[in-house]
Amino acid sequence: MEVFAGLSRGANLVCIGWATLVATDQVAAVGQVFILAMLAGLLGGPLLGVIADRQNRRNVAVAAHLGIALVMLGMSALIASGATAKALFLVTAFAVQLLRLLYQLAHDGLVKANVADGLLLRTIGRLRATHLLATSVGTLATGILIAEFGPWAGFAGSALMSLFVVPVVLPIKGSAVGAPKRHLAFLSDLRAGARTFATIPALRPYAVVAIIALPLGQLSNAVLSGLVRDDLGHGSDIFGLVDSAWPIGGLAAALFMSLGLGLSARPQAAFVFAAIAGTSTIWLGLSTSIPLLVLAHGAMGFSVWMGHIAVDAKVLSLAEPDNVGRLKSYIHVLFSGAAIVMCLSPSVFSGLEPRTYFLAWGGIALIGSLGSLMFLHLRRQFHTEIPCVPLDPGN
Repeated sequence: MEVFAGLSRGANLVCIGWATLVATDQVAAVGQVFILAMLAGLLGGPLLGVIADRQNRRNVAVAAHLGIALVMLGMSALIASGATAKALFLVTAFAVQLLRLLYQLAHDGLVKANVADGLLLRTIGRLRATHLLATSVGTLATGILIAEFGPWAGFAGSALMSLFVVPVVLPIKGSAVGAPKRHLAFLSDLRAGARTFATIPALRPYAVVAIIALPLGQLSNAVLSGLVRDDLGHGSDIFGLVDSAWPIGGLAAALFMSLGLGLSARPQAAFVFAAIAGTSTIWLGLSTSIPLLVLAHGAMGFSVWMGHIAVDAKVLSLAEPDNVGRLKSYIHVLFSGAAIVMCLSPSVFSGLEPRTYFLAWGGIALIGSLGSLMFLHLRRQFHTEIPCVPLDPGN
C-alpha cells in the first residue's frame, strides 16, 4: 500500500508543479496552487476526520485513491486536448489534496487497528521509510515520463499508481466503527473530536511541534528555489541537487525511528527534533557553499521527519479506535495553518532576501522548542519538589 501510494504521490507532485509552470509560465501560479492545496487540509481536515471515523477505513482508503485516479485521468485527458487554464490546476490540486488527506486519515486508522500500541513508533518509521523511497522513485520516473511524452502522460501514470493501491488495500483488516448514525450526529461527532483533542494534555507538546517545526518543509518548498537562484546565483541543476537532500534526510529519519527506541517516544524528544530543525533551517539560511547547502537541507529533512513520525506515533497511541481520524485531522489543521502563514510571509514581507525567511522561521522554531523544553523541565521539577501527600483519614 505504501509503495503504490508513494509512487502516486511522487508522480502527483511533479505533475502539478511542472505542468502548472509550463502551462502558465508563472512561478507565482505554482505558489498559488501550493497554498490552495494546504487550504484544503486546513478547511477540510476536521470533516474528513469524521468521515474516516464513521466508515470502514479500508473502504475509505479505496474510495480516496479511486477518486484521485479519476481526477488525474480527467486532467490527463484535458491536457491532451490542449486545455491549459490555471483554474484547472487549482481545482485539481485542491481535490487531490482533499482525497489524499482522506486516504491518510483512513490509513492511520488501519495502522491503529492492525498494530499494537507498543509497536506503533517502529511500524510508522518503516511505513514512512517505504513511502519516502517510493515517492522519490515516483518523482524521478514521472519527470522522465513527462520529458518523453508530455504532461498528460505524467497525470496518467499517477492515476495508474493510485489504481494499484486498491487491490493491495482490500486484504487489510478494516475497522468499521459502530452502526450507521443519523446525519445530525455528524456535527456532534465533529464537536466531540474538537473537545477530545483539546482535553488530552499529552497531545499538547506534539501540537506545538506541529505548529513551529513541521511546516518548515513547506517553507523550503516555497523559498528554496529563490535562495539558490537569487541569493547565490546558481541554476536549476544546483537547486535539484540541494532539494534532493531532503528526502534522503527523511529516509534516514524514518529508518532511525523504525528501530523503536524508547527515548524517541517522549515529548522532550519531539522538542529536541524541533530544535534541530530550527537550527538546520538557520544553517541553511547562512550557508553559501553548495556542500553546506546540501548538508543543511538534508539535516532539515532528517529532523522534520523525525518530528513527523514522533507526532504520528503519539497521536495514534493516544487515540481510541473510533476517533483516530478526528484527532489526526486537527494536527493537520494546525500544520496546514502554520504552513500557510510561513509560505505567505514572502508575499507579506516582500523585498527581503530569501535567506531572511529561513533565518526568521528557523529562529522561531528554535526559540519555541527550547522554551517548551524549559517549560517541561520546570513543570516536572515542580511536581517532584511538591509531592502529593495523602490526607489522614482521621482528620
